Amino acid sequence: MTGSGHEATVRSFREMKRLHSQDFFASHTSYQSETMQYRPALASFVSLLVLFSAVAACSGQHLKDPDGDGVRASARPFLKGGPTEDHLNTRIGDREDWRFIQPARKGQMEMRISVGKWKESTVKGHVTIFTEVGDRIAEKPMPEGSGTMKFRFDVENDMRYLVRFRANVGLGEYAVEVDFARSVCDSCTSDQLCENEKCVAKPVVVVKPKPSSGHRSPKPKPKPKKAAGITCKVIDARVKGTGSLLTLTAGDNKGVKKGMTGTIHGLRGGNFRVIAVYPTRSKAACKLPPNKIYGHTTATIR
Repeated sequence: MTGSGHEATVRSFREMKRLHSQDFFASHTSYQSETMQYRPALASFVSLLVLFSAVAACSGQHLKDPDGDGVRASARPFLKGGPTEDHLNTRIGDREDWRFIQPARKGQMEMRISVGKWKESTVKGHVTIFTEVGDRIAEKPMPEGSGTMKFRFDVENDMRYLVRFRANVGLGEYAVEVDFARSVCDSCTSDQLCENEKCVAKPVVVVKPKPSSGHRSPKPKPKPKKAAGITCKVIDARVKGTGSLLTLTAGDNKGVKKGMTGTIHGLRGGNFRVIAVYPTRSKAACKLPPNKIYGHTTATIR
């Protein structure tokens, strides 16, 4: 190769290298420009994501209680006139459901719970019934797969009863029917008595006429009847000074008046005086502290 040919080759190689550098710089500049165009859109997306998370947090729905009935304070009533259907699912944090019953009269309630009616349940857990003051009435394990369970328990009027459905593991649906239990004695007529869960005829009482002595003896004066008192429940006891402030399930509806006195059944020194009266409740002061009263829930006002 001659000297002139070698110089021509070197010039060609340098020209190619210069053009290649210009192309690379132009491509890199174009990429940066396109990236800058998408940055506002990316920032808007991130802002929307943060806003959505804040709204979800404020709505009260979280994994620990997705359906809003997982604590006693948010217990919901059972449906009237048909079964109440609900479900448990520990995978999403739905481990407990709370419901309540508030019967209109004294009697015996029957609760029927059907599990896995349409699809077999994998729930392993329990159903527990409480009074509104926290006394545990009954508890049974939920059927695994599918099945039915029943509860029968006595109730008082003007008292709320709470039911807790708890799942330790698994998921499944259940349906609950609640109503007053029917007894054989419900079919007894006015001429019958109920004895040992059977309707029997009332005994016939024959009154023999007394022989007349010719004169009438004066009728004895009726003895004044002792007041039977107003029976109620103690549903709350809180510290008040050295004693307690009681909440009773009797008020204007049962004739309670301010200043009336009463006693708590089975509790020595459990005397109290009514200090405030409301439509269905009343407040009373007792000298005993709350820790002496817990467990004694029946009282009489006179």
